[in-house]
Amino acid sequence: MILLDYESCLWYAILDGVEKYDKNTSIHLADVRADYPLKRYANESSAMIVDGKRQWVTYEILVVDGEDFEQIGEAFEAAVNVNKLALATLWRRV
Repeated sequence: MILLDYESCLWYAILDGVEKYDKNTSIHLADVRADYPLKRYANESSAMIVDGKRQWVTYEILVVDGEDFEQIGEAFEAAVNVNKLALATLWRRV
């Protein structure tokens, strides 16, 4: 069996169907993995099936407002070669 260390791999992301970074899920992932002083969590609740029964469950989520996603995207494009192309009427960043 071969185990892959995903942290050491070279990754590419395709930003498909949006022109800006405010909807970029890879930035959401980076936000979850990053450690920073203002990182906040909140409790949310919802109905879930637990052991075959419907229960109201409270769990912790990361509070993400995304206000700085555009600025992060612009800084990323300034530092890294980002290929932009249009297919049909949608823009892609690779």
